[in-house]
Amino acid sequence: MMSDAIIQLQALQFAWKTDQPILQIDELVIKKRHKMFIKGPSGCGKTTLLALLGGILKPQQGQINILGQDITQLSNSQRDLFRSEHIGFIFQMFNLLPYLSVLDNITLPCRFSQKRQQRIKEKQATPQSEAMQLVETLGLPKGVLSKPVTELSIGQQQRVAAARALIGGPEIIIADEPTSALDYDARKSFLSLLFEVCDAYQATLLFVSHDPTLETLFDDTLSLMDINKATPHHFSHQGDNQQMKEVS
Repeated sequence: MMSDAIIQLQALQFAWKTDQPILQIDELVIKKRHKMFIKGPSGCGKTTLLALLGGILKPQQGQINILGQDITQLSNSQRDLFRSEHIGFIFQMFNLLPYLSVLDNITLPCRFSQKRQQRIKEKQATPQSEAMQLVETLGLPKGVLSKPVTELSIGQQQRVAAARALIGGPEIIIADEPTSALDYDARKSFLSLLFEVCDAYQATLLFVSHDPTLETLFDDTLSLMDINKATPHHFSHQGDNQQMKEVS
């Protein structure tokens, strides 16, 4: 694996049906601490790619090396643990738990990852104090921590979702259309904050969006249509919709 790479894919192939591959990627390298904008038409496999990188799905062929570990060689439970310790997700619909407070939603990943807890402890902090710091950095009032997430605006829920993904310093943040419900100015404002926190945590950001106006804000762009060798007529919404069921 390249020394400056955090993710490296080789000879990757994934299909929902064996005769209809949705993804065929010979090679993909993503560098550490870069902010990658991922684009492509609906149904081309963007969300499926994110699920593969997150270890939610497993390819039929190929390697997915993340932090020097080929996650295709791990069992389902091992991939779950790897994901909880090294990858934070920001979903399009946020996937916050309505019966938990803002604080409990943000600190939830620490319950499943001792590595995240250890990173926080090394900073002489606690999950609660780190949640407070993230809330402040992301521009939320501290008073929201005790509130149910259902009482927050869409923009506030989005920032809570970002704080949950970032807590405990995972090396990779995967964001799947997290700004789709916001207007342009709010999108740019949120991205500015997200970049700031990713830089502070030295995290690599993979960001999927259909908004081309955001592309220039990122270090690199990945056009899935340019690297995906799957036959275009096989593209459909089926793959991404099925993947979202897997995630949720």
